[in-house]
Amino acid sequence: MRFYYPEQTVAQWARPAAPRIAANVAALNFNYDIRRDKHFPWSPAQVFDDGAHVYIKLPEDARHGEAPALFLVAEDGSRSLLNYAVIGDTYVTDRLFDEAVLVVGVNGKECTLVLDRRGAP
Repeated sequence: MRFYYPEQTVAQWARPAAPRIAANVAALNFNYDIRRDKHFPWSPAQVFDDGAHVYIKLPEDARHGEAPALFLVAEDGSRSLLNYAVIGDTYVTDRLFDEAVLVVGVNGKECTLVLDRRGAP
């Protein structure tokens, strides 16, 4: 027999979870080139990967605005939705990518922020 306490479950869901990042800090890759349209509302506070997932940390001013969608950009320039979770203030992708784009509508127009691992030094 199990007992179910909905208040505890709801409280647990309401707490922002911290993303789990690789234990070896030296293995983190911060080499991402970021290019944004002039009207994109913000730039990420940090972008890095741990060899398995990419972490896009949102700045304070992005936490209460419209959340952009994250797309994978293929070699031919086509886009497909990238699987990710928003954990607290961080987008966490389910895989690495060479290029991705955050897309948000601003005044009825598409604005983008490109994240490029290939173009970084």
